[in-house]
Amino acid sequence: MSNKPSINSFDLEDDFGFSEISFTTEEAIFREGGLVDEKEQLTVRLQKMYDAIIPLLKNLNRNPDQEIIKWPNRAVKIQEFKTKLDTLGGDFIKKKELK
Repeated sequence: MSNKPSINSFDLEDDFGFSEISFTTEEAIFREGGLVDEKEQLTVRLQKMYDAIIPLLKNLNRNPDQEIIKWPNRAVKIQEFKTKLDTLGGDFIKKKELK
């Protein structure tokens, strides 16, 4: 006696719910779910963060032959810049304290 199910024990008419499925596009899903607006907001925020970071990197790279960078009050300036990035990122980013 075999414990294997026979083909006759399956309901061949059962379509596993596929008859209730409707097909749509990824764009429609994002639009209907409000994700398009969120994606656009994130894109704008990301561009603003990029625009804020690039001048910092350019200034740090201004004299690459010099080994020492004189940066008075850098702790205050770094904290101000971090606060600016946190503001640009809003609730979409995790805010962490500088150590």
